[in-house]
Amino acid sequence: MYCVSSHVGQSRSAAVVTAYLMKCHKMNFVDACAKLQQLKPDVKLRNVPKEMFAADPSLSTCSEVAYRCKMCRRTLFNGSSILSHPVGHGPTAFGHKKLSNQQRGYETQCTSYFTEPVQWMEQAFLGVMNGQLLCPKCSSKLGSFNWCGEQCSCGRWVTPAFQMHKNRVDEKHISIATFKS
Repeated sequence: MYCVSSHVGQSRSAAVVTAYLMKCHKMNFVDACAKLQQLKPDVKLRNVPKEMFAADPSLSTCSEVAYRCKMCRRTLFNGSSILSHPVGHGPTAFGHKKLSNQQRGYETQCTSYFTEPVQWMEQAFLGVMNGQLLCPKCSSKLGSFNWCGEQCSCGRWVTPAFQMHKNRVDEKHISIATFKS
């Protein structure tokens, strides 16, 4: 993710101070780093490499399938950004929860898409390990992310997890004619 460092190598204390400012003073990552830089000018912010993120699909039209926010219709990710995972054991995988007899017959299915990180998500990642994924246009809740992973509704653990709830996005098939106009 992001790293706070000084000119002379890594500084874990600077990262700890930044995390403290974020947690205790409710600052976002950029504000906490700015405050730290004000106090210690040689501290620098290094960003996540841009290659880590998939291109923002709202800026291109190179996919046959696009997934859009149900509220505002902003394109969020392409079909090529969806990461497949083997189907888990359904509700029986959630051993920490008691299952009723009705739930035991439940058909295993995924209720979310797990995607690679997309450029518009970058702001959500600033200095945190997990959180909500909100639409960059209308701020509607789309899902969540967790660098340590999350369990899919099918019971499979996915790491890292960038999870979009299927009931929050629409699938749009883009025709070749769209590209010509």
